[in-house]
Amino acid sequence: MRTNLIVALSAITALSATASAHAQQDIVARDGDRIIVDDDARIQIVRRRQAAVRTIFNQEQRLLIVLVDYSKPGEFPDGQVDWAFNFHEVEGNWPLGERWEAMTNVLQYEGDSPLPRGLALETPQGLVRLLAGGQIMSRSDPSALAVLSFHGSSTGGRQGLSFAEAETLQLQDYSRSKASGATVSTLMGDSSTASGTGAAPLTGGIRGPSGAPRKIRNVAPNYPEAARQARVSGVVILQLTVSANGIVTDARVLRSIPLLDAAAIEAAKLWQYEPRPGAPPLTLTAAVPFTP
Repeated sequence: MRTNLIVALSAITALSATASAHAQQDIVARDGDRIIVDDDARIQIVRRRQAAVRTIFNQEQRLLIVLVDYSKPGEFPDGQVDWAFNFHEVEGNWPLGERWEAMTNVLQYEGDSPLPRGLALETPQGLVRLLAGGQIMSRSDPSALAVLSFHGSSTGGRQGLSFAEAETLQLQDYSRSKASGATVSTLMGDSSTASGTGAAPLTGGIRGPSGAPRKIRNVAPNYPEAARQARVSGVVILQLTVSANGIVTDARVLRSIPLLDAAAIEAAKLWQYEPRPGAPPLTLTAAVPFTP
């Protein structure tokens, strides 16, 4: 009996070691591959894209702006920004200076909780990682140059804009959110994508003060035919007033795309949030994405 028990324990230990090793395996997926996830296995997806990148870091405001011009491997970028990120309340030592610009790979971490989400930039000195909410990577990486955390983020499509134009708009967005007292979602989900080469996932949108209610009914905007024909896309930023019963009673445009504003307002007024009995009206800021 004792011998059998030792054999059984040895087998369990071997299986555990195999499972642990498998959990740490890197699998490189190719176009058209099918990945089968057994049961409730938690996985992390790292999307790697070639891009021209510009970063602007403000130490005093703890603000990091990342502008990205994606391109296919072996091709040159077109000089126009495809996607832009604002990272708020950045903690850690940012190693790339106030301004940095290079052709590099952008890695975006997606995955099941509690696996970390965020973004990384490849530099000659090593990876610079930005992780949401003070998360840590489950695997140590000696090649990492720096690992920082952020406690708020917002993203937006900036198709057709130069780096200088996109930088100006990102700074304006930050100023508006700061003036209104709004914070931003720390989630980096994949609820929508922008048009263009290798477009990045969009976050859940800018949110209001801490403790803002959860959206319980979402209505996607109708894409206006005039905008479709003109190939207009992007993200309209709205300021919403939400009543105690969760109804959107008012919606005003903070960042306009003229052909899309009316459709964004129409959709937002159909949204519903969790009721807050007896609470005063709440002001939220929301991003409404449009992709062709």
